[in-house]
Amino acid sequence: MTSDEKTRFTIRNRLADHFDEGFADDLMSLVPPFDVSELATRAEMHAEFGSVRAEMALGFAGVDAEFGSVRAEMALGFAGVDAEFGSVRAEMHAEFGSLRAEMALGFARVDTKFAELRSEMHQNLRNSNMAMMSLMVALHGLLFAALKIWP
Repeated sequence: MTSDEKTRFTIRNRLADHFDEGFADDLMSLVPPFDVSELATRAEMHAEFGSVRAEMALGFAGVDAEFGSVRAEMALGFAGVDAEFGSVRAEMHAEFGSLRAEMALGFARVDTKFAELRSEMHQNLRNSNMAMMSLMVALHGLLFAALKIWP
């Protein structure tokens, strides 16, 4: 039996004729404004929730599959980045190796120049000392001769 607004209004007025208005309103508030057969049973709710759970499981499976493909794409991308970094590391290692070789060659040249300079300075010092000793011997000779000649 459906309970439309006209029927509800009629029932309320008959209750108000036999009882007071407030009591009729209170009683009508306890009666739902729809047919009781429209209420869902526990079995219907369980069936509906089972259907919703199945839909959610299917949706989550799709999300999981999508995340799986995203993870695979990211792994592939990171593998490419790792490979690129590996080649950059190899290039840097080779470049630093050649730079070390160039620096070693440059330092060897500097060391050679310092050795040549040291040798040249040593030779000049030796020549200077020999010249000074020769001059001193000559001056001593002149002084000795002057003392012998001069009365």
